[in-house]
Amino acid sequence: MRTIRRGERAADKLERELHAFEAKLEELLSSMGMTEADLDAMEDDGSDEKDEGDEGGAAGMDSNATISKTDGTSSA
Repeated sequence: MRTIRRGERAADKLERELHAFEAKLEELLSSMGMTEADLDAMEDDGSDEKDEGDEGGAAGMDSNATISKTDGTSSA
């Protein structure tokens, strides 16, 4: 019985973490002016922003791209 309770607690924790991740993802998409439906449409279209020969890093990003932080500052 103790193992079941421990498993249920672990499942509850994972579910809370998943919800938190989904909320952060929605916030990020919103800040980019996108929705989950936009991502689905890109996936359905076969759109892939990854450059040919890209060995890693973020898909479609210039290695010298500026990334905006949430506090309004930016870094290279």
